[in-house]
Amino acid sequence: MESQIEQLVREAKSWLQSQPPASPDTDWFCTHNNFKVFISTIESDYSTNSISKACWILGHHISDQWEWTADYCKPISEFLTRARAIEKARTR
Repeated sequence: MESQIEQLVREAKSWLQSQPPASPDTDWFCTHNNFKVFISTIESDYSTNSISKACWILGHHISDQWEWTADYCKPISEFLTRARAIEKARTR
C-alpha cells in the first residue's frame, strides 16, 4: 500500500507533468525547478528529515520569489502544506 508521502510525490509529479514547459525567461522557470527539487528531495529519501528539508527549501523560495497571482501558486502551496502535515504527524 502506498504511503501518504508516496502518494503526495506521485500526485505532485503528475501535476508538474501536466503543466506547460518552463521557459528560462519566465517566473514559472524558477518555480518549476524549485518544485522539481522539492519532489526529488522527498523521493530520494522518504524520511522525516528529507521531508523537512524539502519543505523548508520550497517554503523559502515561495516567500522570496513567487508571483502570487500566477495559476501555479495555489497547487504548489497545497502540496507544501500536505507535506508539512505529513512531517508534523511523523514527529508526534
